[in-house]
Amino acid sequence: MIKFEKLLLFGSRAYGSHRPNSDFDYIGVVDEYPDFGSAYTESNRTYYLYTKKDFNDALKDHDIALLESVYLNYDIPSWFTLDLGKLRVSISTVGNNSWVKGKKKLIISSDYDKKSALKSIYHSFRIMDYGIQLAVHGGIVERGRYNWLLDELYKLGENYERVGLWDIIQVRYGDDWKQLRSKFKRLAPKTEMERFKNKDKLINVLKTHNVSPSNKLIKEITKIFE
Repeated sequence: MIKFEKLLLFGSRAYGSHRPNSDFDYIGVVDEYPDFGSAYTESNRTYYLYTKKDFNDALKDHDIALLESVYLNYDIPSWFTLDLGKLRVSISTVGNNSWVKGKKKLIISSDYDKKSALKSIYHSFRIMDYGIQLAVHGGIVERGRYNWLLDELYKLGENYERVGLWDIIQVRYGDDWKQLRSKFKRLAPKTEMERFKNKDKLINVLKTHNVSPSNKLIKEITKIFE
């Protein structure tokens, strides 16, 4: 029997997007990892395990799963401070990856998985929205704001497949996704450290292609990606 120091609900049951047969997902903090590893399933419950140190380290890095779990369960550690720079990196990375994954799961034949694709597209909106709420309110005040989207996507999936389904999603929701992403980036701007890192990367790329990295050129290119 595993003894949990902390047990936090996350996933669809926490978002309110679950179906009647959806599993329950939990993040559990334990003294040490059991012999079988860091995750296990018991009946319709899945537990993802962290030692206290690993949990705290991941939360400090603004790991999205842990951010969601502590804010959705109203169990934010007293030592934790929300950092907009770290939030930007975490939310942008996972949100963008979810959108791209949704597309790939529909248009690449060998990766085709309609249910996974639709859930990923939904998550891309949900995650970006959570990022906006955290940046504005310092918390998640409305957990199910984009649950309607998942319902709509599933309905589209009943009538369309593969590339045709992606084309419709792109037309209906593509602009909304871009606007949501831009809004989040405005609320959680790049830190100076991130700007310096990106500038160094850009200079190296330009040199690789034998392009003179003048300050004017660098400024013009970086403006495009702000």
